[in-house]
This record gives sequence, structure tokens and C-alpha cells, in this order.
Amino acid sequence: MLYRKGLVMQLPLLFSLCMHQPVSRAMASSASGTVYDFSAKTIDGDMVSLSKYKGRVLVVTNVACL
Repeated sequence: MLYRKGLVMQLPLLFSLCMHQPVSRAMASSASGTVYDFSAKTIDGDMVSLSKYKGRVLVVTNVACL
């Protein structure tokens, strides 16, 4: 899960190396801000702001299963 300003956000717009479904134009246009506005949990459970990685290449992979 990604977090934005303290709120949990369910995002269908995760940049993944193995996306199974294309992102629709409507979904893409409904997103606001940039990736740097979000935070994520580290593998240790700590929160980290993605703005920490500004200027670097980010690869975000969705590994959730249904």
C-alpha cells in the first residue's frame, strides 16, 4: 500500500515490470500529484517518503495477489 499525507490510498497506478492489465486513460487522469507525494512501508515496516529518492530511478512493483 502507498500512503499520501497520512491517508491509505489504494492505487491501481503502480509502475510495474509485469503489469497484466493496461492502465486506462481515465484512471491515469484521475491521479493527482507526483510519485514524490507518496510514502511506502519498508521491508522493516518503517514509513519512508518517496521524495527521498528524487533524482533516482524508481521501480515500483505490485506483488499483491487476489
